[in-house]
Amino acid sequence: MDKKWLWFLLGIAIPCLLNLIFYFEVIPTSLSSNSWLGFWGGYLGGLATLAAFFLSNKTTKLIVLRQWEEKKFVEYKNSLLDNLKLFNTVEILNGISNVSFDALDEKIEIITKKKQEIYSCDIAFRTISMVDFGNVTKEEKQYYNYWQRIITDLSQFLDQQLDLISFCKNYKSDVEMLGLSQKQERNLKEIIKNSMNDQKEKDEKDLKELQREIADLTQKQESFQPQFKIKLEVIEKYRQEQHPVCIRTLYELTLELIQTKEKALKYFVMR
Repeated sequence: MDKKWLWFLLGIAIPCLLNLIFYFEVIPTSLSSNSWLGFWGGYLGGLATLAAFFLSNKTTKLIVLRQWEEKKFVEYKNSLLDNLKLFNTVEILNGISNVSFDALDEKIEIITKKKQEIYSCDIAFRTISMVDFGNVTKEEKQYYNYWQRIITDLSQFLDQQLDLISFCKNYKSDVEMLGLSQKQERNLKEIIKNSMNDQKEKDEKDLKELQREIADLTQKQESFQPQFKIKLEVIEKYRQEQHPVCIRTLYELTLELIQTKEKALKYFVMR
């Protein structure tokens, strides 16, 4: 029994016992019947007020507790939906689709932002669900294990995109460097035609060095397409095979977890 109700019952029993003692004159008393009626009226009125206070206080606590549970459920649900939005197909694939050498820095910014969102969503979910403390349901554990696996895959996928973009940036830089080197080569050849013997020897040495650089840059250009294709195939494999499965499975687990939490909340509210 609740201690509050125990004290409440004692508060009624003790005066009743005293009343019987004085009524049967076990202990003599000079109090009249009117005095006793006045005492009981005031006493029982006080007890009624006290009981109403306890009942009202308990009801208020239940209301506050229910509101708190509903608020936690909304935060929990929003966290799950944010996790699902993280795998938005358009945002994920926009980082590398239609690679344009004029917008590489912009794509790096998009991918970097997405990697930050992975960290933010993971921290938010772990904080709200308190999954790190171990007190989780079977559905939550299943969701969390899958969530950890797919955000690791997603992070690797984004790293592969960054690697490809960095590769494209280096290629762009090499193309510009090759153009400048070829222009310098033509100018140097013209100078050699008209240079004196001592200067001509130095210019020819510089020309050979420059031509070696041009050969290296040309070789890099020739190897760009095969390497680009290999890197792109890895990314396309995730996009076409893994990503759709991730979205579908995460959606199903999210729906199941929300429904489980909704049932638990309804049961709590109806208690």
